[in-house]
Amino acid sequence: MNVEKTYKELLDLLDEGWKAKPLYQRIYIRFCQYVIEPIWDIINPVMIMRRLRWGFQFCLRGFSDRDLWSLDYELVTFILPRLKRFQKIKQGVPGSSLPSSLTYQEENFLDDEAKELNFEQCEREWTEIINKMIIAFELILDCQWDSIEDFKDKENKILEGLTLFSKYFRNLWI
Repeated sequence: MNVEKTYKELLDLLDEGWKAKPLYQRIYIRFCQYVIEPIWDIINPVMIMRRLRWGFQFCLRGFSDRDLWSLDYELVTFILPRLKRFQKIKQGVPGSSLPSSLTYQEENFLDDEAKELNFEQCEREWTEIINKMIIAFELILDCQWDSIEDFKDKENKILEGLTLFSKYFRNLWI
């Protein structure tokens, strides 16, 4: 059984089912989804109590229990803009943690031109590493894929970026 074919067939069936509904039903469903439900969330006494509790928790702790519903999303929305800003204003490269970094002893045997070339190479590597981290966090926020292969490709990029993030976490400072 071809999983990708099944996935596309399912999407086609859902799309056909939606298009098969009369126009008035589609309008009614969207009206309820985007107008009635948000209004009900505002006037619903249970939601009012929850919002009061979440506000109290936020004032007390700096975050509410609502932030914990999808902690991965909350962390990504916190980290991604800061990582992008870090990319713009970074200065230098991490000490000896990059693959092309030289040890202190190796550096003593090089002339100034060779040291400068090595620094430029390290700077390119560091920029590439940060870009991979940024791409991983953006893919986590995007959360959309067209096929199984696309999903696997994005999942591998996310895994690579998060691995680099954990490896170079202590080097994210200016």
